[in-house]
Amino acid sequence: NNNPFPSSSFITTTTITTSIEQQQQPIQRSVTSIQSITQQILRLPAVLYSNSKSSSSRKLETLLREIYGLPLVTFYVDRIGNEKPKLVEYNLEQLTAHKGLPYLFICGTFIGSKEHILNYHKQKQIPQLVEYVCNKENKKETINLKNILL
Repeated sequence: NNNPFPSSSFITTTTITTSIEQQQQPIQRSVTSIQSITQQILRLPAVLYSNSKSSSSRKLETLLREIYGLPLVTFYVDRIGNEKPKLVEYNLEQLTAHKGLPYLFICGTFIGSKEHILNYHKQKQIPQLVEYVCNKENKKETINLKNILL
């Protein structure tokens, strides 16, 4: 069993995938579309979609950056003009099947929201979680290369 988590842990992740055609398209000007959100999630190592006015979200951001050293990029959904914050939240909900800010993605994988992150922190599982989700893609590529070489 290569899973770095104890068998008693319950972890639910959603990996965001895209086709080669989507990867080759330039980033759209709209930061609110599902496609542009997906591109952000896939291109950045650690992404947090958050509310700038939420003190608990700010504490999570500090925790992830200062304690765990994540190269976190935070998008403050409430600072997007007009009705767009609602659209971004709706699109994030569609991508993750989870409702409510904040949303944390690491290496293209939805990790969870505040409760999930705090639980992983209390269980001292964040380093193992990061390693697991970030190495998952490398393992797939290695397997695919082995199949091609054989």
